[in-house]
Amino acid sequence: MFFLSKTKKIPFPMNFSFKELEEINLFQNSLKELKLFNHFEKLTTLNLSANKIKPQSLLDLPSSIKSLNISKNQIRSMTFNKNNTQIPILKTLINLEVIDVSFNNLEKIEEKCFDCNTSLQVKNRKIRNN
Repeated sequence: MFFLSKTKKIPFPMNFSFKELEEINLFQNSLKELKLFNHFEKLTTLNLSANKIKPQSLLDLPSSIKSLNISKNQIRSMTFNKNNTQIPILKTLINLEVIDVSFNNLEKIEEKCFDCNTSLQVKNRKIRNN
């Protein structure tokens, strides 16, 4: 597991292998975008809570993720508008089993946002305090 909190720069050693990481905790780092994560081929658990994640950035996450914590990110919608089309932010996370979106500013969650995630169970969608 890789844990990093309250930092502006992520210090990786020169011989660091992204491909082998399975769990990453980036709690409270003021992250806005997630372009780096497509290199994490074995990543299954990702904690991005208490950041400033933009919903469309979630499309850059690897499909291997099973557990995602995006609580406390000021997310207002589980979709974003691209060329007048509503795109589900979880579209690429086909292996997702657990998601925590609690303590965001979600205005509404449409059931179709989860259509592409057949393994995601209703009991594992934490949506309290929205």
